Amino acid sequence: MIIEIKIANYRSINAEQTLSFVAENAKRHPDNLISCKGYKLLKATALFGANASGKSNFVRAIQVMRDFVRDSATRMNEGDPITTVEPYRLDPAMRDGPSRFEITFVTDGIVYVYGFEANRSRVQSEWLTAERETTGAKVCDFQRTFNATLGTDSWEFAGFKKSDARQIMTRTLQNMLALSVGAQQNVDVIRPAYRYIRNNIRTFDMSSEADLLVALTARLCETEEHTRQAVIALLSDADTGMEDFRIETKTKGNLPDVEPGMPDEVSDFLLAIRRFAAVSPTPSIVSMRRDSEGRMVEFDFEADDSQGTQRFIGIAGQFLDALKTGAFIVLDELSASMHPLLTRRLLELFQSAGANTTGAQLLFTTHDSSLLDQDLFRRDQIWLAEKCDGASTFFSLADIQPPVRNTESFLRNYLIGRYGGTPHLGRAFDDLAAGGVRA
Repeated sequence: MIIEIKIANYRSINAEQTLSFVAENAKRHPDNLISCKGYKLLKATALFGANASGKSNFVRAIQVMRDFVRDSATRMNEGDPITTVEPYRLDPAMRDGPSRFEITFVTDGIVYVYGFEANRSRVQSEWLTAERETTGAKVCDFQRTFNATLGTDSWEFAGFKKSDARQIMTRTLQNMLALSVGAQQNVDVIRPAYRYIRNNIRTFDMSSEADLLVALTARLCETEEHTRQAVIALLSDADTGMEDFRIETKTKGNLPDVEPGMPDEVSDFLLAIRRFAAVSPTPSIVSMRRDSEGRMVEFDFEADDSQGTQRFIGIAGQFLDALKTGAFIVLDELSASMHPLLTRRLLELFQSAGANTTGAQLLFTTHDSSLLDQDLFRRDQIWLAEKCDGASTFFSLADIQPPVRNTESFLRNYLIGRYGGTPHLGRAFDDLAAGGVRA
């Protein structure tokens, strides 16, 4: 489970920003909390803010961190640039500095703090500490720091076998993460941390990845009948008109043919794509509705069903899988194309005591101000993004002074600008409406 995430010098984020899942000491909405040793964690966190305030950049930073941990040991060759790090560009002192990522989480009864700093050419530093949740006893730690004078990394290890430490030091290239290399080399003390980041952190952009979510849900339903039945029940309860669906597996069509005279690299690429499509067929959904005589009629889900229904079924599958596995889901623009009441029901499901028994967590961004509801969220679950001089800052309603009461109208006070995190609108709109400025 996620305890907190820290990001610095990445895109619009300049100074270090922390998003915490640690709940404040308040009695409201106990079902929204996960009990841990000595503290409680939030099941869901909502991130609001104006356009271009930095919400999506925080989500992207989480994805960059996860992907680099997952891929650096297997996809990076010596000399490859680390293209996913993007420093803050409006401060000359930060442009050439490293982006910084850190995550604190608990899995298998151990609390891990893991982070790294990297620029486009190399990892500048990397660290991991692991302590038992119940006793605080140290399990292991390592520290890696690049010495620019010597041009080499310096290392410190505790709780590692000498042979494991030696493997990590000798096999980790400058553009790789030691956590990834150690996991590939089966270093037991750090594999749980690697597995958690790789498998349990899942990020999606709802404005552009509906097809991916639908395919993932279809694959889940293809292999797990109880998940398919649960999705059908949610679709029925959501009044979409769908009463059933089946999964149809097919290879991707419309692949270009290999033509005579094509360059070898192009023909080789096309052949590789065709081989991949043949061995990795894409599951798709065929939706079913009853006609006026009570007979089931099949529809092409992608062509005939609305974007809202497609996004709903995609999210529903991911929510159900997270509730089963205890995953951390990150969704950018959760409410895209979905009715606010439908979004609300999904959030109520995710936070319910009966459904969420595995410690699943959710971070989502949205512009749907109807979700700013004290009957749905505690004040420490609502976070706002703001920009000051081009740099993003993030804070929760629990951070605001004077204190926000859990019983006050979050929506009304947000819309009148009491909390911040709203657009700063100039006079151009009024001037245009009055005819004072020509478009």
